Amino acid sequence: MSKSTHLNRRPPSWNGYATAIVFTGWMGLSAISAAAASRWWDTDPAAGVGGSATWGTTFSTVAAGNLALTTAAAADDTIFEGTPGTITLNGNQTANSLTFNTTGYKITGNNTNARTITGPTTLAAAVNLTVGNGETTDLSIGLGNVSGGAGSSLTISGSATGGAVTRFNLSTGTAPAVSVPIVVTGSGFANIASGTAGAVVSGSVTGNGARLNLGATSGNAITFAQKIENGAGTVRISAGSSGGAGVVTLSGAGNAWGATELNNAASGILRVGAANALPTATTLTFGATATNGNSIVELAGFDATVGQLTNGPQSGGILRNTSATAAKLTISGSDTSAAAFNGSLQDGVGGGALRIQRSGTGTTILTASNIFTGSTSVTGGKLTLAASGTPALANTSAVSVTAGTLLLGASDQINNLASVTLGNAATFDVGGFSEGSSAADGLGSLILSTSGGTANLDFGVLGTGASNLRFGGVGAHDGKLSITDYDLGTDHLYFAGLPSSFDFTQSNVSFNGGTGFSTISFTGGFELLPVPEPTTILGAFGLVAFVVFRERRRLVGSKV
Repeated sequence: MSKSTHLNRRPPSWNGYATAIVFTGWMGLSAISAAAASRWWDTDPAAGVGGSATWGTTFSTVAAGNLALTTAAAADDTIFEGTPGTITLNGNQTANSLTFNTTGYKITGNNTNARTITGPTTLAAAVNLTVGNGETTDLSIGLGNVSGGAGSSLTISGSATGGAVTRFNLSTGTAPAVSVPIVVTGSGFANIASGTAGAVVSGSVTGNGARLNLGATSGNAITFAQKIENGAGTVRISAGSSGGAGVVTLSGAGNAWGATELNNAASGILRVGAANALPTATTLTFGATATNGNSIVELAGFDATVGQLTNGPQSGGILRNTSATAAKLTISGSDTSAAAFNGSLQDGVGGGALRIQRSGTGTTILTASNIFTGSTSVTGGKLTLAASGTPALANTSAVSVTAGTLLLGASDQINNLASVTLGNAATFDVGGFSEGSSAADGLGSLILSTSGGTANLDFGVLGTGASNLRFGGVGAHDGKLSITDYDLGTDHLYFAGLPSSFDFTQSNVSFNGGTGFSTISFTGGFELLPVPEPTTILGAFGLVAFVVFRERRRLVGSKV
């Protein structure tokens, strides 16, 4: 660019920046009326603009350069062109605006302290601005609004390693926004975070395949409105190298990365702002480090699918809906892995229920009490309830197992349900369940929706412990129930009522692999007890016992 071109360049417009001055408190009210001067980044006044230097007495008053360099004032419009170089911040700086007309400039700091430049940044068409200069230690550079022409972009040089991150911080102005694409380079970790409320990244984000941190500090928020891609790399929700208690909202579609780690403080929130904003195969891990585990994930009325739900070194965490619209979390990992989640699944505020579905082929283990009121379904894989002391599914509206297995891995894990529906080849694995005697704590009706197939009721996974299983009755059915691995003298099966079409001795139920029930009982006085038949008959719990039961019922009526 010739010097004559510089001389004819009009300085950036004042329009649009007066409001920013008022809200960020850069100057007193008298400064609003002050005329903004143009200052050109100039490291060699004899040669004109451009180059690498520390921000200070590094600006010329004319585009062609002069011999009396000056410091840019807060009201000045700063222009960066000519030969691109590295701008080193030895302290926080303020300008009315920053305009980059040449691609290749970099902004960095002179130590590990956070550095900020207050003032909106504009990139000319096809211009790239880089945050960082390949540092491997913690680096934090804060800017306000970043906008640009066609083909412009912002690069974060993510070369930090270990626990360090190269952090781009939207930290100045009111509701700052980045409307240009963000690209992460280098082999280390990068961080995009907000130090203000209402920050928005409306450009796409492309990571480098290493860990990418997204976060907001306490009381602040950031929204990612477009697609985020990070290859197979991890995305960690964290405002810095650790922690962060603000709100991160994902509103873009088609997000793609590997694992998702939650490293927020207890009040930190990852909010889903669009359907399936999380990658459908990601493992959602609460408590990614030993110091931060009680993060919150909010579906906010949008369905989400993840591969697995689990905890890292730190226990706890909450996944909730927080919307008047119902939302469903589907856990769909198609592998043979098993993972435990010891946080809580909740409806949250807003009135919309949370629903849970386990599909795929993996195993998800819920080890704490959950208070969501939507339905629970298993369409593949295994959902294991292993909470201690309180039911893992105390309030869910209904349970259906159309494929795969629902395993009750501890006592009193499921109660007060409207129904339990079993489909073809589905397994309801009683495990260590011990419901007790209270009808109020029962499981509702057992519904066989098997389309002529067979559903499995399994008593034996956890060995020979007593299992008292109480159903409200047997609802509509068009298939068979196979009861397996029951043990004489320990297992008790209760039905509050049976329809007249339900026949234990013929087509509806078969008993396999067990040695007989201690008790099968029905309301109305019908109770089937083992009879002193030969061992072979008791072992099969076969037709003789049932015929005795049916004949005694026919002859005696409602009492045995």
